[in-house]
Amino acid sequence: MRHPSARSLPLALVTLAALNAALTAQGTPIGFEERWALADDRAALVTTLAQGSAEWHYWHCRERLDARDFATVRRLLAEWLTRHGESAQWREIRDRELLMSYGESPQRTFQELRARFGYSYDQRPDDQTQRAQLPTRLEPSLLSATTLAQRARALGLAESAHLQPPAGAGFHQRHAVAGG
Repeated sequence: MRHPSARSLPLALVTLAALNAALTAQGTPIGFEERWALADDRAALVTTLAQGSAEWHYWHCRERLDARDFATVRRLLAEWLTRHGESAQWREIRDRELLMSYGESPQRTFQELRARFGYSYDQRPDDQTQRAQLPTRLEPSLLSATTLAQRARALGLAESAHLQPPAGAGFHQRHAVAGG
């Protein structure tokens, strides 16, 4: 017969392993993104990065965007492009600045978006002297029950079940039209 504590040994081992994993995870340092998300003073956090690096430019621009300091962001973008070239992060900051600064300069935002995506709104018809002669209203006689019934008969569709209105649908002229 087993000792009563022998049954609880696997449970104790599982508990010990889970506790060990939890304590080890608590010692794992968090990355810059987590510190950024939790920081009260993001400007001070940016100073911990190597000034002039691509990472520093990205996070410095993010911090200046949060402060709505668009002039500094534009200056940093130019410097970043010169030092490190265009990258996905550079384009992200450029687009953020462009959209966030819309309130300051909507024309600049529109101009840059049009230039980037090739939008133009200056299409005109080739010949403005010839305008299409399209109707501006429907002729009521073309849609009358009598006209529609005559067309249906001419096409051999008058007896088709799918053209008959359901019983009690309010088509009072149905019998007069169908009877001819």
